[in-house]
Amino acid sequence: MKYLIILTGIILLISLIVKYTLIKMDFMANRNNTNTKNRKGTIKFIKNQEINNILIKINFKKYISQFNKNEVPYKIKNYKKYKSLLDGYISNISDFTASEKKFIKKCVINLNKFELVKKLDMIDWNIVKTNTNIEWGFSFTYDKYIFISEKTINMYNNNLQEMMKLLLHEQIHILQRKIQSTLDTNLYNKWNFIKPVISLDKALEDSIITNPDGIDKYIFVSKNKRYYLPTLMLSSNGNVDEVAIEMITDDEKNFRNTYNMIDIDKIPHYILSLGFDINQDLYHPNEILAHHLSEMILNLVPKDHKITEIVNKIIKKN
Repeated sequence: MKYLIILTGIILLISLIVKYTLIKMDFMANRNNTNTKNRKGTIKFIKNQEINNILIKINFKKYISQFNKNEVPYKIKNYKKYKSLLDGYISNISDFTASEKKFIKKCVINLNKFELVKKLDMIDWNIVKTNTNIEWGFSFTYDKYIFISEKTINMYNNNLQEMMKLLLHEQIHILQRKIQSTLDTNLYNKWNFIKPVISLDKALEDSIITNPDGIDKYIFVSKNKRYYLPTLMLSSNGNVDEVAIEMITDDEKNFRNTYNMIDIDKIPHYILSLGFDINQDLYHPNEILAHHLSEMILNLVPKDHKITEIVNKIIKKN
């Protein structure tokens, strides 16, 4: 009888242990698989002392290697004083002030409340502060990092909506890197953009600015079957101009340039093909999407059905 009681106790103890283990495993699984919308997200302000290792880890040199000789003096002011172009970028990264962190954090907290931001898993933020000596003082992204210029921070100081729009624009660029082929085949083609083989004369190639958020070149096909390569072009005084180069082809696969260049807003049927009007960031489909989707999410413009369709497709894959 004594042994039976002991055996019963052991069996009961084992069953309790098994039950507890299963409950714990289920809890851990649910916690690990929690839908993004239930997370608050993260924000990390990158310090100057961290940037060297980060740029090496994300192979920032690959981006630098794509610069043409004409843009280097404008990408990095006084570049010759640095031991390398990479060192030029590293040397022009600053730490955020306490007030800057507070303001940007407020923007991010507000952005992470939007359903589409959560559903598109854009709630984790890695932010770097640059000064005006690099990239014309423009903001840009590389890998999973947003580089915000001191110029931009000062411009939007305490303008919550504009800073939120800029941050979201840049965060969409990070998303684009993960889904570029999906965008090419399910959205950009509907805007009449193609990504064929492109040959440019050396003089033209050396005038086109390298944009880390729009590395690939796209050709826009107008409804009258004329072809245009929208670009950012370096002017003689070092300014950045949005210019479209007319292209020609013999087989609609391989394209070469003409020297007929027009302002991008003069491209025939351009706005018509997009289906909405925008007054900036016109030159590259990545920039067009980042600009318009950020405004859609913030309810600043009406929803576009083509963009909404691709967004829903991405959400289903997540």
